[in-house]
Amino acid sequence: MTPRVCLQYSISYALSSKFVKSTSSGRHLSVSVSQNTQKNFVRLPSPVQTRKKMDTMHGFLVPTYTLHDFDDGEECKVVRMIFQLSGVPFEFKHVHRDDYILEDYPFYALPALEMNERKYGSVLSICRHLAWRYNLSGKTAYDDAQVDDIAEKVFEVRMRIKNWIDHIEHAADHACDEECTEVTAARLLTETLFPCLERVLKAAPSSWLVGHTVSVARVAQGMTWADLLVACLVNPIIYHRPKLLQDFPLLYLHNEKVAHHDDLVGFLYHVRTLKNKCGLCSCIVLNAFFINFQFLSRFYYYVVYNLWDNKILYKMSLSKNRKSLELDEENESSANYLRSQWTVCVKSAKVLKKVTVVMRSAERVDRVFGSAWISSEKYMTKIYATDVNVPRGATLHPHSYQFNPPITNMGKYSSQLIARALRNRGIEPNVIFCSPTLRTLQTAAAIAKSTGARVLVEPGLLEPMEWYRRAGAKQLPDFMDEIFDIPQIDKTYKPIFSMHEFTSMFEAKSQDQCIQRIMLVVKNICVISRDCPAMIVGHAVTMDVASRIGQHGDILSSDNIEDLTSYEDSTYPSDPSGQAAKLEMGVRYPPSSVMALVRSNDAPPHVLKTVPDLIPPLTMGSFSNKILH
Repeated sequence: MTPRVCLQYSISYALSSKFVKSTSSGRHLSVSVSQNTQKNFVRLPSPVQTRKKMDTMHGFLVPTYTLHDFDDGEECKVVRMIFQLSGVPFEFKHVHRDDYILEDYPFYALPALEMNERKYGSVLSICRHLAWRYNLSGKTAYDDAQVDDIAEKVFEVRMRIKNWIDHIEHAADHACDEECTEVTAARLLTETLFPCLERVLKAAPSSWLVGHTVSVARVAQGMTWADLLVACLVNPIIYHRPKLLQDFPLLYLHNEKVAHHDDLVGFLYHVRTLKNKCGLCSCIVLNAFFINFQFLSRFYYYVVYNLWDNKILYKMSLSKNRKSLELDEENESSANYLRSQWTVCVKSAKVLKKVTVVMRSAERVDRVFGSAWISSEKYMTKIYATDVNVPRGATLHPHSYQFNPPITNMGKYSSQLIARALRNRGIEPNVIFCSPTLRTLQTAAAIAKSTGARVLVEPGLLEPMEWYRRAGAKQLPDFMDEIFDIPQIDKTYKPIFSMHEFTSMFEAKSQDQCIQRIMLVVKNICVISRDCPAMIVGHAVTMDVASRIGQHGDILSSDNIEDLTSYEDSTYPSDPSGQAAKLEMGVRYPPSSVMALVRSNDAPPHVLKTVPDLIPPLTMGSFSNKILH
């Protein structure tokens, strides 16, 4: 008897998938199709039954969604954000309050989610189900429980102060009550919810509330639906009542990171700086759109640098007990340097701790000796320098320093001179944030060796990835290998952006998105509360972003700058649209160029002021590290 073939479809819960990528919790569905040989006497399903079974299976795995809510409904925003992050299409059905029929929706309330002609109510249950499907829940059962705990508490507070939020946002058809005029809502936030969320963020292993979920193509590593729910609550409060966040910097940073996520453009307010008629930065407003900086990818670079010389005259005593200012790279420390007769930059300790020094990395080897410098200096697997300015002692492996060059010897010594100049101006940063590139790490390490500062590697300061792609890179260099060779680096630091976020999205990130990311990181480093000044070592684009963040103008003539002095009386151009300025950004901010940002207020939204001439220039012949105005 000739056997007949029957296709049997099975849908099962599995811990490891066959045809579907496994999710973080192992709760995905796997679909298997098996081909079995059966006897003639077995009754086979009809074509109609088979088609119905296929339709049911497809609808369960790839459902169609319709979200029902009022035209002015804000509770469903977090649901729409989940759809946007997951890249899942859905239909939004606007419900008019006059045509609202209670019996049409579960629990007689909106929003409601219709999935394959079935309706589900309650914001939390909708979010929990979508997060379970699209990898925005916890990785483990404990993480999931923590996410639920945070979400339920936040949503409970959200519903308790809903009328107060409508009041501060001037919602249409809002009816004020006692809650709108009393301080009950503010006290509930600042005394109960915000301290709890701040503690959770401080204890979390990443900058997210529960940072353990496995990333997918469109979802940031570590983000859960609880992060979205918290951002939806905190965002309008930052806009209308920013002083409520002044004691919760991590929560403020968390909200900015969610608001600046590439896939959430338009959902939350963004922070930007506006100027009044006098040219001074008078307020910070929140905008729901990115500030687009159309930077050109082509830059002019200084490729010929001569030996450096410091032309500053130091008034030193000739006492035999005093150390000289000769540089000794192994033994000398700026702790032993004598303060010269320079004017102290900051006279007030209160202002000093609000200063953040921003510096471009020191001179690069490939900008002096060309991109083929490895071939000319390499013998076997070692570097045998043909020029004194080539760094010695480096070991070469295949593709070493490709797209990640080191600094020259003069770059190292100039970094030490910069550290000494900062000390002479009364600025001694105890922490240095730097980009993960080798040249910024070496620059920061040279400064930290003189000052004893900790070096914190912040991948968020990395240059736009589009520049690496245009240079021919197929992927980012393995920057993190260099971290273990530099003892000044604090390996316990938890960065704002992890390196994995860049390697996984190397092909997707645009130049404008990376510029916004650098701006976010620089701003948040500047507003961190601390007892000493800080320092950022980045790139020319970091300097350009910092200059646009700060308030430009005559620093010395401002009456509200309290005891902060620039090295020379100068103004800084603030027009971000000049094509020539964009084209020559690499020349405008030479290697080792230095400026500063100072925070002028303590409560968010923060106002930052620019100090372009923080220290005297370092000049040799026709070259100087002075910023070109």
